[in-house]
Amino acid sequence: MSQSTVHSLTTSVTTRKPRNLTRQPHKFKQFYHQCDTQGVGLVADLCEPERRDKSGHFVVAALSSTNIDSDTHEYLEKRGCFDLPALDIQQSLVQAYFHYVHPFLPVIHVSSFLKPFENPGQNGVCLHLLWSVFLAAANFADAMTVRSAGYESRKDMKRAMFLRAKALYDANYERSKIVLIQAVLLMGFWYSDTEDRLGPWHWNGIAISLCQTVGLHREPDASLNHSQYRSSIDRDLWKHLWWCCFFRETWLSVGMGRPMRIGLSHADTPKPDAKASESLYSELTESQRRRYIPEDPENLFLLWDELLSVTSVLSRILSVQHLAKRTLSTHSDVNDLECELRGHHKHLDCLRTRATDPVLTLHMHHFELFFE
Repeated sequence: MSQSTVHSLTTSVTTRKPRNLTRQPHKFKQFYHQCDTQGVGLVADLCEPERRDKSGHFVVAALSSTNIDSDTHEYLEKRGCFDLPALDIQQSLVQAYFHYVHPFLPVIHVSSFLKPFENPGQNGVCLHLLWSVFLAAANFADAMTVRSAGYESRKDMKRAMFLRAKALYDANYERSKIVLIQAVLLMGFWYSDTEDRLGPWHWNGIAISLCQTVGLHREPDASLNHSQYRSSIDRDLWKHLWWCCFFRETWLSVGMGRPMRIGLSHADTPKPDAKASESLYSELTESQRRRYIPEDPENLFLLWDELLSVTSVLSRILSVQHLAKRTLSTHSDVNDLECELRGHHKHLDCLRTRATDPVLTLHMHHFELFFE
């Protein structure tokens, strides 16, 4: 690593005072899932016998959003966690994120992220999530952005972003489990070499564990008594977070030759459709759309929906392939799976005929690679 890169890990890349994106401590609600009716679930039923929902979801009071002492805060300062890049570099990275990462890993409600990002104040963007977004976007940063940020290569830039995000994770800086799920999913974009034990498999495992703790893998009953805390936006975001974990787990399993740690048989959260994807873009201003969002998000929604369908088929194949005592599939089973996959590939051909946006074209080629 060059001397300039080491220096950038502990100092700000700009001499101006960074924007205040640190959220002030406040009380918020956390969600907890317990499906064991003889354990914690039984106690909850005794405390609230009139509760109609039996899906295992509970609302609990959470601690303040930050809970770090002065020594930890000083350590995070030395790691450069509060020293953000120059504003133009931040904007370039956020645009790269929404163009090249978000379409195939939609873990963020767009306007809920961009509003505090553009107007930092008392409830700014979570620093852990912000550094994770920068990390994922650094894969697609152009050479000018990398040099302007003070790095010699994208890998140096990614390493700096990852170390800051990891420092915040280790310090337990962010208390919201939903934000933690978003952040650690994006931290999975860090991979240095085969000896690195903190690669995508590690971070996706943490995201899965947090999802199951909150209960994102289970669809709450319609009568859930804490529905006042979950808007339609929350529900769509929760769907995407669980299915992003499932998507990453499936393809990481393929790439690493490992059995999946989760399966659709243990979850009933509906697959997000194009309408659910569109809801993540609600309440955007026109200027935000022009600056950060691709020209043709609607077809990107359809492409993501098709990719999740392909992922579901692949997960069924993997569930058989990694059995300790494998059973031979019948020709009929194999033909059915092949026909299903070919059907989704035909849908891609239909999308290709109306693709005009370069970003959409890029993602269509990316989709094509999943079939190779």
